[in-house]
Amino acid sequence: MLIMRFRLFYICWFLHFFGYTQNVKYEELDAFTREISKLQAGSEMLEDEKKNSLSFSAESFKIWFKDLKATNAVYKIKDGKEILEVTENIDLSKVKHVKTVRNKSIGILEIYFIADYNLKTDLYTDGKKIKSETVTVLKLYCNNNDLEQPSPNLDLLLENVVGASDQIKIHKGILKKEASADLQKKWHRLVKTPFPESINAYNAFFKEHPKSVYAIEAQARYAYFKQLKDRQIEVDKLVSKQYSLVKENFETGLLSYKNYQSFHIADSILSKIIVSYSLEELGGTRRNDFIAFRNELRERYHWNKSYFQNKDQVALYDSLNTIAIGISNKHYKADVNMAPWAVWGVGSGVSYVTFLIGIIGGNKKLWKGSLVVMGISYAILGINYLRIKSLERKKNKAVSEASKAREPINELITMRDKALKGEKFHGFPIIILSE
Repeated sequence: MLIMRFRLFYICWFLHFFGYTQNVKYEELDAFTREISKLQAGSEMLEDEKKNSLSFSAESFKIWFKDLKATNAVYKIKDGKEILEVTENIDLSKVKHVKTVRNKSIGILEIYFIADYNLKTDLYTDGKKIKSETVTVLKLYCNNNDLEQPSPNLDLLLENVVGASDQIKIHKGILKKEASADLQKKWHRLVKTPFPESINAYNAFFKEHPKSVYAIEAQARYAYFKQLKDRQIEVDKLVSKQYSLVKENFETGLLSYKNYQSFHIADSILSKIIVSYSLEELGGTRRNDFIAFRNELRERYHWNKSYFQNKDQVALYDSLNTIAIGISNKHYKADVNMAPWAVWGVGSGVSYVTFLIGIIGGNKKLWKGSLVVMGISYAILGINYLRIKSLERKKNKAVSEASKAREPINELITMRDKALKGEKFHGFPIIILSE
């Protein structure tokens, strides 16, 4: 099947190539050929307006240098059946108008010819010709990237087809080179005109060049952009009304965490706005702003709902955390308290001196008394040590209990604490702590 795909096309190429050459630049025609074929290849396996999957050979479109006629080949696959459509002897000097058509992801360039000029398309299956059809409009394809208006690919396809057609017309004396260059320059400038200024620009171009190759396309784009502008005005009114409900629910949600459902309602309304209108109707900037706001609404709904549902767990954690902090402070104070050490130091020092004096002087009562004092100072130090250890155990237990209480709501507590500190999310705390 793969061999058959290319055999027929290159047999045609071989027969056309070996003949006399015209006084026209081969490089220019070859450049048009390669660019048009490349653009068509970009729509590989996309579906045309009749739901046929498209496929192309490396040179699906070819302008033959011998006679300046073109050949176009496209494979169309439907229900597992593949048909090769080959249109030969296309005289581009007879092109009258071109028109772009957008069909979802596929871009279609319709080429119209002068009156009484028809083309013949041969249909092949498994390398065998099954029938021929007379066509008055030639269709070329490209990937329109899911845009409702003409994509850069579709504009480029149009530009190359018109460029090739003009070169052949100039060669045959049908068109002057200066006139072609001037008109192409105007068109290139026109397609770059931003919307909505493009509405009047396309209309003015059509009135100035009603019989040009771009005339039908200019008229179609004028109608499209005018309709888009009218639609935008209508959309603005509808969106403004719907968006007021979004803001109303958003402001209700900001009154209390208990109103978290208001954020969800606002999200639902805004999401419907986003999916109900196209990118062209909403405008890119406004659409992006709406998406960003929708994400904020979802964040607020999530955290305020979580805070509402886990309020008891949050209160339990706060209580246990307060106890843990209190015990930790007591433990810290006891641990750094130097008074017991001072009592021990003074007591043991004095008792040691007294003990020596008693022993040397033979004062039994004195040295026995010093031992009692020394014992008391060590007892005070021991009692303090035991107290510190007791507080440490209580602290560890309290911290552990607080940590366990926090574990399932850790992120929620983090967000709540940010709100308590006054941190704001797009102007307001992420969790509304008001009752």
